[in-house]
Amino acid sequence: MRRRGIAVILAGIVAFAACGPAAADGNDSKIADSLITVNGNQHAGADMIRSYFHASSGGHFDAAALDAALKRLYATGLFQDVKIAHEGDRVLVMVVENPTIGVLAFEGNKKIKDDDLKRELQSKTGGPLSRAIVQSDVVHILDLYRQRGYFDVHIDPKTINAKSARVNLVFEIKEGEKLVVRQVLFTGNSAFSTTKLKAVVKTGVTNVLSFLLNNDTYDADRVDNDRDLLRRFYRDHGYADVRVSSSASYDAGTKGVAVTFKLDEGAPYRFGKVEIDSSVKAIDRTPLGATLHTQTGDIFDADAVDKSVEDMTVALAKSGEPFATVVSRSERKPPPYPPPRAGEGRVGAA
Repeated sequence: MRRRGIAVILAGIVAFAACGPAAADGNDSKIADSLITVNGNQHAGADMIRSYFHASSGGHFDAAALDAALKRLYATGLFQDVKIAHEGDRVLVMVVENPTIGVLAFEGNKKIKDDDLKRELQSKTGGPLSRAIVQSDVVHILDLYRQRGYFDVHIDPKTINAKSARVNLVFEIKEGEKLVVRQVLFTGNSAFSTTKLKAVVKTGVTNVLSFLLNNDTYDADRVDNDRDLLRRFYRDHGYADVRVSSSASYDAGTKGVAVTFKLDEGAPYRFGKVEIDSSVKAIDRTPLGATLHTQTGDIFDADAVDKSVEDMTVALAKSGEPFATVVSRSERKPPPYPPPRAGEGRVGAA
């Protein structure tokens, strides 16, 4: 059945995103395999190692091309050491491979499951054991714990020699205690006071009532939700361009976390012309005006726009158009904006 469409046109904001063209990869010619001799490899194939060597633009292998090949080989994480030298017209490559990880395990983790930790790591069972990768994995594990409110975490990676030139990798974890929120801060807010914004978010600071509210422990998911609550609050009060970010920092002195919400409020807006546009000729637009919760000159309210779409959809269904689709379209309009309605003060005033 063909779906019918009807659009509600509102004065608001349209955002545009642009992306530049992707850079094209160079087409370096490769040196003939017969000119590259590989020694020291046990698991990595010689052809694979040769594939990282590319001839210079003149078809020769100069110092710059050698240096680029060396960097590519180290970037694979497969090798502890790589040496490249010339012997006449030939290129000699001597590699020392990183050991292979036999078992990847964790000890001491109670708050985060093994599978969740493994998904964050570059080190994998059967993959190479690279010191640089292991150090990066430690940072990723720390970040994962901090997102959950554990800032006093200690991680000690250890290796245990196994059979067949394999090494078991174990991350020993001391989780520590989950930290409480000592401060909730706001920066960049001028339209609304800090007191007003604290009433919007769910994250709270520790106090005598914390055991009842259970909102004083740092929770990354709760902070994410708070950013959404702040966006909705601003958009419902005329600030359609608002942007909200957040950060958390640990204070060793108070043994607690300071959560900061950074606000870029943007300019306040009012509704300009509000009209109903229908692609279905059989629909009478006049009675649908009663479903609009926005009027020219009103402070921009994203919730009112959504409510208008919902109520218009219901009204159409009741009038015999159950498959009609209602969408809202908005367009940015430069100042001057329509004057405030009677009794209203400055746009966005708390």
